Amino acid sequence: MDPQPITRCGCEAQIKVHVDGTSGSGGFETIGFEIKDIYNAIEKQMWAGETDAEVELTFFSGLKSIDYGMFWKYSLDGEKRLQNLFWCDGTSRYDCSVFGNVLGFDAMYGRNKYKCPLVIFLGVDHHMRTVVFNYVILNNESEDSYVWLLRPFLEAMKGKPPKSVMTDGDLVIKSTVGIVFPGAHYRLCSWHLLRNATAKVGRFGLS
Repeated sequence: MDPQPITRCGCEAQIKVHVDGTSGSGGFETIGFEIKDIYNAIEKQMWAGETDAEVELTFFSGLKSIDYGMFWKYSLDGEKRLQNLFWCDGTSRYDCSVFGNVLGFDAMYGRNKYKCPLVIFLGVDHHMRTVVFNYVILNNESEDSYVWLLRPFLEAMKGKPPKSVMTDGDLVIKSTVGIVFPGAHYRLCSWHLLRNATAKVGRFGLS
């Protein structure tokens, strides 16, 4: 939440804070860090002792109480560590049920500090606006990982597969789409078509 405006009521109570080996008393304006630092410290204490994965799953569990359509799946490796994570909210699931006949997904986004690819499933609504259907964090970009991510997608969408799938032309993704969505048409997205065409024109010239 945003910090509330400062109000004074004449109370003479004071606090003493120990920061980086120094101490002070009085109002917070005499402290060597700002209000946002206080909020960060409180949040850090709340999650003390939990791993990032545990915090994330706890967060999704909390969302379930206010969004009954919230859906997530995860897998663990042989050492019981979080391996893959799939999630989408109720709005995204509804959008996919209406606009999910054509599905695009892309793993070209930046990677997080764990060096795991983030895959985003996309579509287009009736106003030609991009809509996001769900997100996936994968341990790697192998065929097994992509098969895993498409199966929770089917479960979240109640078994309704897309009619067409657009990707960046990766052969592993193409193979995976054929395994999980055997009836779907596989297409290369327009951006990659244009890039490939431009590269060919630049190399061979126009005839």
